[in-house]
Amino acid sequence: RCWNERCRLMRGAAFTLAEVLITLGIIGVVVIMTLTVVIDKINDLHFKNAYKKAYNDLSEVVSEAIANNEFTRQGHSNIYVREELNIFKNKFKVIKDCPFGQAFECWKDADRFCTNSCGANAPQSLNSSFIDASGRSWCSYSYYDSIYLVDTNGMKEPNRFGKDRWVFCFLDKDGNCTNYADKYVKVGPMRKDMKTKSVWCTYPPCNYYSWLYE
Repeated sequence: RCWNERCRLMRGAAFTLAEVLITLGIIGVVVIMTLTVVIDKINDLHFKNAYKKAYNDLSEVVSEAIANNEFTRQGHSNIYVREELNIFKNKFKVIKDCPFGQAFECWKDADRFCTNSCGANAPQSLNSSFIDASGRSWCSYSYYDSIYLVDTNGMKEPNRFGKDRWVFCFLDKDGNCTNYADKYVKVGPMRKDMKTKSVWCTYPPCNYYSWLYE
C-alpha cells in the first residue's frame, strides 16, 4: 500500500505486464521487418555480383571468339546453336556436359520465360547445357536462335529469372540481337529491366539491364 503522495504517483506511472508485452511485441515485429529488408538487400547484392561475374566471363569468351572469327552463324539453325555452345564449352572449364536431349541434367527445370507465348516453351529438354567450374549452369534458349541462359546459382534455388537466371544474346553495332555472326559485336542482356510480371519476368522486378550497367 502507498502511504504517501510520491508512492501513489510512482504506482500510477508504472506499466502493466500487458502493456510491456504489447510494447515488446511491436518492437519484435519492427526488428523482424527490418531484418527481412536487410537480408533481401544482401541477397540481391549477392545475385547482382554473380550476374556481373557471369556476364564478364561470357563477354571475355565471346570477344575472343569474335576476334578469332570462330562464329559462323548465318540465320536460324540448330547446327549453329551446337557450334556456339561448343565454343563456349571449349573456353570455360566444364565439370558437367549435358548435350542436346539432356539439358535438364545440368539446368534445373524451374522458372521458364516466354512460355507458350512466342512459339517456345524454353528451355526444353531438347536443348543443350553445361555446368562450369564455378557451379554456374549455361543453357541454349531455343533450338535455333543465338540466345543463351545462365543460372549463376547452378541447380540451387531460387532458379528465377531476374534473380539467379539471366538471358543473353549477340548484339550488333546498334545494340540489337542478331543471328548473323558477321554482325556480332559483343554479347549483352536480351531484355531491358522489367518491373511488372510478364512472359519475360515471372517474378518481378527483373533488373536485366541496370544490374549490369548502373
